[in-house]
Amino acid sequence: MSVVARPDVAQKQEDEDKAKAGEPGGAQPGSGAAEPGTGVKEPGGPAAGEPAGSALPTGFFSSVDLDADRLGREPGKVAEEAFRHLGTLPGAKVTVSLEIHAEVPDGVSEDLQRVVTEHCEVLKFKSHGFEKD
Repeated sequence: MSVVARPDVAQKQEDEDKAKAGEPGGAQPGSGAAEPGTGVKEPGGPAAGEPAGSALPTGFFSSVDLDADRLGREPGKVAEEAFRHLGTLPGAKVTVSLEIHAEVPDGVSEDLQRVVTEHCEVLKFKSHGFEKD
């Protein structure tokens, strides 16, 4: 099993940021430039000692395999040690997805397929299903 921060979302954000950087019209939000008329820098500007023209990353993605036998503890540990820090940033939107992949060499009975499918529907999974090789 894996906990996944969706790379497609991170890539979309990165593409949008690159497109904005190429647009005319001065500083973009998060560029570290002073807000007009305030002399105050927006959050997300360069850190002390960082060159003024360098761009900070605006997205993050990751994937981690979890031990199915320790599922009660591992997701909490991942959240506490990794994603909690990102969620404290102003304006940050952190999305965590859970993917489940199971291989059953002898096959899954129809009764068990029904039970698992019903649970997925109750839990409002975006997608789910069984496959034949």
